[in-house]
Amino acid sequence: MPRPCHTPGWRSSRTPATHCPCDTHSSSPTGSPADRPGTPPPAPPPPFPASRLAPGLRPPSRERSRSSALTHIDHADITLGTTPDRGTFAAIGSARLARPATAILVRGGFTPHPHQGRSVYHLPPGPTAGAHLDTVAQAYNALRYHTAYIADLTSPQPAEPGKPSATPDVRIDLTTTPVQATVHHPRVHEVLDLYGWLPTAGRRSYVLPAQTSECDIVAITVMTKWSLYAVGAVAVIDLGIPSPAPAPVAGPTPAPARAASPRTR
Repeated sequence: MPRPCHTPGWRSSRTPATHCPCDTHSSSPTGSPADRPGTPPPAPPPPFPASRLAPGLRPPSRERSRSSALTHIDHADITLGTTPDRGTFAAIGSARLARPATAILVRGGFTPHPHQGRSVYHLPPGPTAGAHLDTVAQAYNALRYHTAYIADLTSPQPAEPGKPSATPDVRIDLTTTPVQATVHHPRVHEVLDLYGWLPTAGRRSYVLPAQTSECDIVAITVMTKWSLYAVGAVAVIDLGIPSPAPAPVAGPTPAPARAASPRTR
């Protein structure tokens, strides 16, 4: 009998037709074998498919099934990431949350910008890294009242605005095929091995298996990031979301022409 899903927030249903996020393990009305006395506990599940283990991902919904081409920001209700200008972006992946999530983000200082036919909300870097992170945390906590399926793929902020960030321990690029992780410190090897990354180039870089689904790519990246954080390593993640184009600067307004004064005789 299949085991119930381990995704946080996903509970076994009394309806046998209910599926877990990876859509491969249906829940059972009688529970798992471990729920029955006299049955030895099952072996720990493998880390794949990862979509049933990673926080922030939710089961495919009807609103997504109509889309023929999903991207990395379509597999959670809310996806958070970092833009090249070290700002933070938020992408809304659920039509149900469009109105409340938009209100929360706009109230928090995020501004909408077009990206591939949709709106992505951008928060520019703050005067300090702490101020920026506080604003993002407030928006995150407000969004949590509406959904638990938030994929946090943000990267660390530089200590001072305008200064280049320190070299991360690993850089994960979701824009490449296959997805690649470039290693800059040996302490990340164990974490990458744990989640199925395949070493290449003498373990200077890793890739995910070619057959890994896009949903699992996001899930593995979420888990990798937080596991690296737990061991004191820093990961920078590139989702390919560009920084918004700067608003055009308006030139000086020409002074209105003076009307000619009538001649006096």
